[in-house]
Amino acid sequence: MTWFILAFVINTLTDQPDIKINLALKFKNEQSCNEYLVQNKAGLNLGLNRTFPHLRIDSIICVDRSTAKEIQQQRPNVI
Repeated sequence: MTWFILAFVINTLTDQPDIKINLALKFKNEQSCNEYLVQNKAGLNLGLNRTFPHLRIDSIICVDRSTAKEIQQQRPNVI
């Protein structure tokens, strides 16, 4: 199963919660995703802040493909 990195964020302009899914990074299992997340969390935070300066990051986690799809269906504007 494929795993992705997902960030729970708050839009500081509207105070609305949002979710960002990094579809460019794909992992074969949860363990490799979590290892990458632990080793690169600071860089991921920096990249999110640079790309979306109006967002406050709440948390970043790993999710499997089916969970990512479910979230995208519930929130079609998720990137």
